[in-house]
Amino acid sequence: MKKFRFLTFAMAAMLTFSFAACGPDEPEEEYDGIELNNGEFIEIETSEHDASASYPVHFKIKLQNGNLVIESLTSKANEAGLAAGLIAATDFPTKAVIADIGKVSGIEKITDLPTASEFMDDVPAVEKHGYIIEAHGTYGLNAYQNPNLKDPVSLYIRLWLDEATANGFKLKYKIFVPQR
Repeated sequence: MKKFRFLTFAMAAMLTFSFAACGPDEPEEEYDGIELNNGEFIEIETSEHDASASYPVHFKIKLQNGNLVIESLTSKANEAGLAAGLIAATDFPTKAVIADIGKVSGIEKITDLPTASEFMDDVPAVEKHGYIIEAHGTYGLNAYQNPNLKDPVSLYIRLWLDEATANGFKLKYKIFVPQR
């Protein structure tokens, strides 16, 4: 009986310690934001989110007259695309859009994707608001029936306007993998 009691207490102690180790998730990586002033832009060209894509997504986020404006750009084939036979001089277009999520307390609070109808080419820039940018390739390589040629899948970036400055905003942005 003493052995059974000891084992019961030992098991309870082990469970207590194991549950204590399962505390809240670690906060997201802390990093300093950047400052974006009126008339300036952030240019993003990446395949980081889709390593099998034949070309990167490419666009600009501009602060223009109190709005965040998205400018869709073109890019050239990356190494995967060139290896699959794409011509180096070809321009591959990206379509990028932005949606205002509303007021949030930080970039980590931007967790849900808006509906397709909420995305636009530009939105008002508002302090403490969060935004989702969606960008994808539009060339149509998937129609070629070559499994080695692939348009990039949608890239999502969350962006948060932390603080208004005299001529713009301090902001944070990060590639985002939405929970589906």
